[in-house]
Amino acid sequence: MIGWGTTALPPDFALEARDALTLYQALVQHKAQLPPQMVAELPLLDPIVFFSQQEPRILRQQDVLGYEAALLRTLQPLLAEQTSDLQSSALRNIISSLQDPQLMKADQDFDLNIIPTVEIFKQNIIHLAADLHVAGDLVRNSN
Repeated sequence: MIGWGTTALPPDFALEARDALTLYQALVQHKAQLPPQMVAELPLLDPIVFFSQQEPRILRQQDVLGYEAALLRTLQPLLAEQTSDLQSSALRNIISSLQDPQLMKADQDFDLNIIPTVEIFKQNIIHLAADLHVAGDLVRNSN
């Protein structure tokens, strides 16, 4: 979603705990490209620092949600300042480090977001029909 050029996250946007940690690690990895105010906030977002300030010492879901909110607040200025030159931006580099390597390779090999030609569609219609049949979604018209 972030890679599609949005300048704000929806209010119901949520991260799994593991995704929040991965996002923090990507921010640290690319901190040389981040604005100075974001770089200044990164040490406070270190999970060890952030959660050591919490009482009691047992980590609760509420604490993880607070960490996620702080992380997303820090990310908001980077989204808002997004330029049309996303390819060379810090945000693009962060997104690239978060993407699945196999999907990145597939995206480089061919454009996955194009409408296939009629010939390619005809060649692959049998695979679609077989998948629909296996799933029980291929319905025979009894007329």
